[in-house]
This record gives sequence, structure tokens and C-alpha cells, in this order.
Amino acid sequence: MSTYTITKKNQVTIPVSIMNFLGIKPGEKIQYLVDKNGRVAIANPSQSIKKARGSVILPKRFANKDLSQIIEAAKKEYFQSKN
Repeated sequence: MSTYTITKKNQVTIPVSIMNFLGIKPGEKIQYLVDKNGRVAIANPSQSIKKARGSVILPKRFANKDLSQIIEAAKKEYFQSKN
């Protein structure tokens, strides 16, 4: 385990080896995840999305529709069920 210094601007440099491992580049966003024991992990949110891709099965009624059409149809269904 390595030790790093926090600058006066509350910044820490992420080593290149960790950036490469996470697949992140300068200017990209990262996530900090803190567990109940106070341990902090760094995650690449775009990798999380890529890993989740294909894990949700799209209902047949939404086949061949783009995301905006799916959202509108879902809103319509939701509000019709409220009446």
C-alpha cells in the first residue's frame, strides 16, 4: 500500500498505473465509493455502465423504439394506471 499527500486544494494525484487499471484518462469523471468501515474505493462509472450493458431485457412492446419513445410510452402507461 502506498501513501499519498493531499494538497492544499484537497487534491490527490492518482498514479498512472491505477488510472490505466481503471481505464480512465485525465479530465474523465470517477466515483468514490465509501464502505461502512471507512474504506474508499475509486471506480470508473463508464466501465460500470459497460458491464451492465445487456443485463436488462427490454419488453417486446418497446422493440424498435428509441429511448425517448420508450420514456414517453412508459410515462403514458404510468399515468393511465393512476386514473
